[in-house]
Amino acid sequence: MNLILNIDTSLETAVVNIADNGIVIVEKLNPHQKNHSAFLENGINQILQKTGIQLDDLSAIALVAGPGSYTGLRIGMASVKALCYALQKPLILLNKLEVLTTAALKQKAEIAESSLFCPMIDARRMEVFTAIYNHKLEAIMPPGALILEKNTFDETLEQNQMLFFGNGA
Repeated sequence: MNLILNIDTSLETAVVNIADNGIVIVEKLNPHQKNHSAFLENGINQILQKTGIQLDDLSAIALVAGPGSYTGLRIGMASVKALCYALQKPLILLNKLEVLTTAALKQKAEIAESSLFCPMIDARRMEVFTAIYNHKLEAIMPPGALILEKNTFDETLEQNQMLFFGNGA
Protein backbone atom coordinates (compact mmCIF):
# COMPACT_ATOMS: atom_id res chain seq x y z
CA MET A 1 0.00 0.00 0.00
CA ASN A 2 1.11 3.50 -0.83
CA LEU A 3 -1.22 5.68 1.25
CA ILE A 4 -1.03 9.45 0.88
CA LEU A 5 -3.04 11.96 2.87
CA ASN A 6 -3.88 14.83 0.50
CA ILE A 7 -4.84 18.27 1.82
CA ASP A 8 -6.03 21.34 -0.08
CA THR A 9 -7.02 24.51 1.80
CA SER A 10 -5.99 26.89 -0.98
CA LEU A 11 -9.43 28.00 -2.21
CA GLU A 12 -13.06 28.28 -1.11
CA THR A 13 -13.55 24.54 -0.63
CA ALA A 14 -11.11 22.64 1.55
CA VAL A 15 -10.49 18.99 0.73
CA VAL A 16 -8.86 16.15 2.65
CA ASN A 17 -8.60 12.69 1.19
CA ILE A 18 -6.58 9.53 1.31
CA ALA A 19 -5.33 7.93 -1.88
CA ASP A 20 -3.98 4.41 -2.23
CA ASN A 21 -1.57 4.18 -5.17
CA GLY A 22 -3.13 7.31 -6.69
CA ILE A 23 -6.77 6.21 -6.29
CA VAL A 24 -8.83 8.26 -3.83
CA ILE A 25 -10.46 5.90 -1.35
CA VAL A 26 -12.11 8.45 0.96
CA GLU A 27 -12.68 12.20 0.79
CA LYS A 28 -14.15 14.96 2.94
CA LEU A 29 -15.03 18.46 1.68
CA ASN A 30 -15.63 21.75 3.47
CA PRO A 31 -17.33 24.41 1.32
CA HIS A 32 -17.06 27.15 3.99
CA GLN A 33 -13.87 29.16 3.29
CA LYS A 34 -13.88 30.97 6.63
CA ASN A 35 -13.90 27.63 8.47
CA HIS A 36 -10.87 25.73 7.09
CA SER A 37 -8.93 25.80 10.37
CA ALA A 38 -11.80 24.21 12.32
CA PHE A 39 -12.48 21.71 9.52
CA LEU A 40 -8.98 20.40 8.85
CA GLU A 41 -8.21 18.35 11.97
CA ASN A 42 -11.79 17.12 12.23
CA GLY A 43 -11.89 16.18 8.54
CA ILE A 44 -8.65 14.22 8.79
CA ASN A 45 -9.91 12.36 11.87
CA GLN A 46 -13.19 11.52 10.14
CA ILE A 47 -11.57 9.99 7.06
CA LEU A 48 -9.09 8.05 9.18
CA GLN A 49 -11.91 6.64 11.31
CA LYS A 50 -14.00 5.81 8.23
CA THR A 51 -11.16 3.78 6.70
CA GLY A 52 -9.52 2.41 9.83
CA ILE A 53 -6.21 3.81 8.61
CA GLN A 54 -3.79 5.08 11.25
CA LEU A 55 -1.56 8.12 10.73
CA ASP A 56 1.48 5.82 11.01
CA ASP A 57 0.16 3.83 8.02
CA LEU A 58 0.61 6.84 5.72
CA SER A 59 3.51 6.85 3.26
CA ALA A 60 3.49 10.65 2.89
CA ILE A 61 1.36 13.76 3.20
CA ALA A 62 0.67 15.97 0.16
CA LEU A 63 -0.38 19.61 0.35
CA VAL A 64 -1.54 22.05 -2.28
CA ALA A 65 0.92 24.85 -1.53
CA GLY A 66 -0.55 27.55 -3.76
CA PRO A 67 -1.32 29.73 -5.39
CA GLY A 68 -4.48 30.57 -3.49
CA SER A 69 -5.88 32.21 -0.39
CA TYR A 70 -3.08 33.36 1.90
CA THR A 71 -4.96 32.40 5.06
CA GLY A 72 -6.01 29.04 3.64
CA LEU A 73 -2.45 28.26 2.57
CA ARG A 74 -1.11 29.18 6.03
CA ILE A 75 -3.66 26.91 7.72
CA GLY A 76 -2.75 23.97 5.49
CA MET A 77 1.01 24.53 5.69
CA ALA A 78 1.11 24.85 9.49
CA SER A 79 -0.98 21.72 9.99
CA VAL A 80 0.88 19.60 7.47
CA LYS A 81 4.34 20.65 8.64
CA ALA A 82 3.39 19.69 12.20
CA LEU A 83 2.00 16.33 11.07
CA CYS A 84 5.01 15.50 8.92
CA TYR A 85 7.43 16.46 11.66
CA ALA A 86 5.59 14.49 14.36
CA LEU A 87 5.09 11.42 12.17
CA GLN A 88 8.45 11.69 10.38
CA LYS A 89 6.66 11.41 7.03
CA PRO A 90 7.69 13.07 3.76
CA LEU A 91 5.88 16.21 2.64
CA ILE A 92 4.84 16.51 -1.00
CA LEU A 93 4.03 20.04 -2.19
CA LEU A 94 1.69 20.47 -5.15
CA ASN A 95 1.00 23.49 -7.35
CA LYS A 96 -2.74 24.28 -7.54
CA LEU A 97 -2.50 25.29 -11.21
CA GLU A 98 -0.97 21.93 -12.09
CA VAL A 99 -3.58 20.10 -9.99
CA LEU A 100 -6.39 21.90 -11.84
CA THR A 101 -4.81 21.17 -15.21
CA THR A 102 -4.29 17.49 -14.39
CA ALA A 103 -8.00 17.24 -13.50
CA ALA A 104 -8.95 18.97 -16.78
CA LEU A 105 -6.71 16.64 -18.78
CA LYS A 106 -8.40 13.60 -17.24
CA GLN A 107 -11.88 14.91 -18.04
CA LYS A 108 -11.18 16.02 -21.61
CA ALA A 109 -9.86 12.92 -23.38
CA GLU A 110 -11.39 14.00 -26.72
CA ILE A 111 -9.46 17.32 -26.90
CA ALA A 112 -6.72 17.61 -29.50
CA GLU A 113 -3.13 17.20 -28.35
CA SER A 114 -2.39 20.67 -29.72
CA SER A 115 -4.83 22.26 -27.24
CA LEU A 116 -3.51 24.42 -24.46
CA PHE A 117 -4.82 24.53 -20.90
CA CYS A 118 -5.13 27.74 -18.89
CA PRO A 119 -6.10 27.31 -15.23
CA MET A 120 -7.07 30.56 -13.49
CA ILE A 121 -7.42 31.31 -9.80
CA ASP A 122 -9.16 34.55 -8.91
CA ALA A 123 -6.81 36.97 -7.16
CA ARG A 124 -9.41 39.80 -7.26
CA ARG A 125 -9.38 43.16 -9.05
CA MET A 126 -9.14 41.54 -12.52
CA GLU A 127 -5.97 39.71 -11.49
CA VAL A 128 -5.54 35.94 -11.66
CA PHE A 129 -2.90 33.39 -10.84
CA THR A 130 -2.48 31.49 -14.07
CA ALA A 131 -0.23 29.52 -16.38
CA ILE A 132 -0.57 27.87 -19.76
CA TYR A 133 0.20 24.16 -20.13
CA ASN A 134 0.24 21.75 -23.06
CA HIS A 135 -1.23 18.24 -22.95
CA LYS A 136 2.00 16.91 -21.37
CA LEU A 137 1.64 19.37 -18.45
CA GLU A 138 4.64 21.32 -19.71
CA ALA A 139 4.44 25.05 -18.94
CA ILE A 140 4.08 27.13 -22.11
CA MET A 141 3.63 30.21 -19.91
CA PRO A 142 5.06 29.74 -16.39
CA PRO A 143 2.82 30.17 -13.35
CA GLY A 144 2.39 33.72 -12.12
CA ALA A 145 0.03 36.58 -11.43
CA LEU A 146 -1.56 38.33 -14.40
CA ILE A 147 -3.84 41.33 -14.69
CA LEU A 148 -6.50 40.44 -17.25
CA GLU A 149 -7.15 42.84 -20.08
CA LYS A 150 -9.45 42.56 -23.08
CA ASN A 151 -6.71 41.24 -25.38
CA THR A 152 -4.60 39.27 -22.89
CA PHE A 153 -4.74 35.97 -24.78
CA ASP A 154 -5.46 37.17 -28.34
CA GLU A 155 -2.08 36.16 -29.79
CA THR A 156 -2.17 32.68 -28.23
CA LEU A 157 -5.79 32.12 -29.27
CA GLU A 158 -5.02 32.99 -32.91
CA GLN A 159 -2.76 29.94 -33.14
CA ASN A 160 -4.20 27.50 -30.57
CA GLN A 161 -7.34 26.09 -29.10
CA MET A 162 -7.20 26.94 -25.39
CA LEU A 163 -9.34 25.79 -22.48
CA PHE A 164 -9.88 28.19 -19.59
CA PHE A 165 -11.01 26.86 -16.18
CA GLY A 166 -10.84 27.57 -12.47
CA ASN A 167 -12.60 30.13 -10.31
CA GLY A 168 -10.82 32.99 -12.12
CA ALA A 169 -11.92 31.98 -15.60
